[in-house]
Amino acid sequence: MQSGLSGGSEREYQSVIPSRTITFVRIAISLIVLGAALYVILSQNFPDDSSKWAFGIVGIVLGYWFR
Repeated sequence: MQSGLSGGSEREYQSVIPSRTITFVRIAISLIVLGAALYVILSQNFPDDSSKWAFGIVGIVLGYWFR
């Protein structure tokens, strides 16, 4: 039997970490990343390359939640 978080399936982890905690962490990370990307887009103090990166991040976060 394996111990720790190396290897195994997600079901094994859910017995150690409650699904509510996993959902909360996913939402928190998404909001932090989305907030940073929106700041870059809306502030317009960054070069165009940064704006392209930020739009890509917004697309990734939306794609993750609408999968």
